Amino acid sequence: MNRNVMFLILSFMVSSLFGGCSVSHSAINPIIRATLSKLIQSRYDNTCNYPKTIDEFVSYTEKHDSWKYQPIKDSLQTTLTFFKEERKNITWNFSYPTVTAMDLTILYYDDTIYRKTDKLLFPGLDVSLYSYNWYHLEYPDSIEELIAYDSLSHCLHQGFFQCCDETFDYLLKNKDKIVWRKGDGDILIMAGDDTIAFQGDDSQIQYCDDSVFSNKTVFRFFDVSGKYAYSEELEKNLKTRLTILREKYINASQEETNWHILEYYPEIGLRPFCKNDDIQLDTKWFQEIETLLYQFCSEYDFGKVVFVVPRIQ
Repeated sequence: MNRNVMFLILSFMVSSLFGGCSVSHSAINPIIRATLSKLIQSRYDNTCNYPKTIDEFVSYTEKHDSWKYQPIKDSLQTTLTFFKEERKNITWNFSYPTVTAMDLTILYYDDTIYRKTDKLLFPGLDVSLYSYNWYHLEYPDSIEELIAYDSLSHCLHQGFFQCCDETFDYLLKNKDKIVWRKGDGDILIMAGDDTIAFQGDDSQIQYCDDSVFSNKTVFRFFDVSGKYAYSEELEKNLKTRLTILREKYINASQEETNWHILEYYPEIGLRPFCKNDDIQLDTKWFQEIETLLYQFCSEYDFGKVVFVVPRIQ
């Protein structure tokens, strides 16, 4: 037989026997695909993050007994067994294409069995910024400042749980890629062209109106480091001192309607909190308030006090 013919026959036999060197595998069960998708989504709903490795996925799923109460309980064990037995044939790729986006792709051999690409939501960030602004009457200058005032506890009280910790850790790790723009009445946090957070309801808008003045609700205390240090007892203490001082100037039964929010710094003195407030602070009434505040701050080691008082000529 011609040598070339023999070579062609042998080549055909080898190709037929080994399938052109390709490795065949069974198609993945559709139930496993569906269960995988539900497990990953449920994990995100509970922790605000996606599993970054196959080991993380299997470990988390096995530890949470709540799965057995869900509709996927029948297919749960089948899915976990598949991922354990086929681990070497599964490729788990998790990445952040940008600071504000994620990509999770899972391959079984060359077959994509799960794909999720999405914008990051940064759960807990908005409520933390709002909480900081509510107590400080301004926005923080950095992510470190936001965390330092114990925004995590405020965030947790709002029901975000692990989401806050996850968000803060991620922002800290990527702070060099993030632009933090604190304006006069708003805050804008960006990464590249993407907006991470924006808030514009600044305290100057919230508090600097007649309804707040008449309700006399604004009292804030800060220690010498600038950390918020409010207590109900201290508010009552300061209100009592201001009331006693006020009675030197005005009949206790008389109702004032012209109120002002002031801020006091021991090293600076009194000044209006609201930028559009043209109140003159060189009267005897405000001079006595300044003396009172100096004693108050010295007694409690405060570096700043924001409070509301009537204008008395």
